[in-house]
Amino acid sequence: MTLIVIARYDDLPAARMAESFLRDAGLEPSLADGVLTSIDPLLMRALGGVRLSVPSRDEAEARDLLARAEAGEFATPLPPEDAFDNDGPAVPRPLAVAMAVTMPEGAYGVSRRPVSKNWVRTTGVVLVLIMLATLAGLVIFGLAARFSALFG
Repeated sequence: MTLIVIARYDDLPAARMAESFLRDAGLEPSLADGVLTSIDPLLMRALGGVRLSVPSRDEAEARDLLARAEAGEFATPLPPEDAFDNDGPAVPRPLAVAMAVTMPEGAYGVSRRPVSKNWVRTTGVVLVLIMLATLAGLVIFGLAARFSALFG
């Protein structure tokens, strides 16, 4: 039985979802390099992503199912109470600048890698808060003169 690579994914959760989707449809998919990239995510790009393979007899059906899923054929609409509210309050300018600096996709970016995006967002916000707390401490306690004398 020959395995054919039908898709490559740049993140493991999306690859696992596609694998589960095809498995639910009665196919026998397999992921290559999924374990290795979960150990060291930096290898993901070097390996060309996580490869989703199926037996050659199921190739056409698997490609068709993935294309239909990508087109949204199997999606269910959100109920009105779960829809996003775009008429909410605007983000203050300083916060928008801080978000744009600390997020890899920009202040309102969308990524297919929610885990890494959330990690980067959280880390960036924490770093901004640490910098603001340090600046406030220097101003409040009058340590700015001491630091400038020490390092100046």
